Amino acid sequence: MIDRTTEPTDAAAHVAHRLAVETDISDVHAALESGAPGFVLLDSRSAEAWEQGHVPGAVHLPGRDIGARATGEPDRSVPVVSHDTVALRATPRPRAMPRLR
Repeated sequence: MIDRTTEPTDAAAHVAHRLAVETDISDVHAALESGAPGFVLLDSRSAEAWEQGHVPGAVHLPGRDIGARATGEPDRSVPVVSHDTVALRATPRPRAMPRLR
C-alpha cells in the first residue's frame, strides 16, 4: 500500500538509506569478479550447505554460531554482506555482527 501522505523528500531519503545499506546479487558478483570487493562475504548457511558449495572467498559462520562468538567489536571499516539460502535468516545476521569477536 502506498502512503500518499509521505512527502517526496521523505521517500527519497528512505530509498537513499536503503541503497546505502542493501545490495543485490549482481552487485556482489561484480565486486567479487573485480578481485577487490571491499567487503567480507559472510556465508551463514549450515556446514552441510557450505560443504556442498560456496562462493570462493566467503567466510563461513553458521548463524547458530554468531551468538557464541559475539563478544568483541569487529573492524567497522570493512562492510559485511550476509548470505543465506533463506533471505529471512540472513537478514538478522548483520544485527549480531557488531558483537562478533
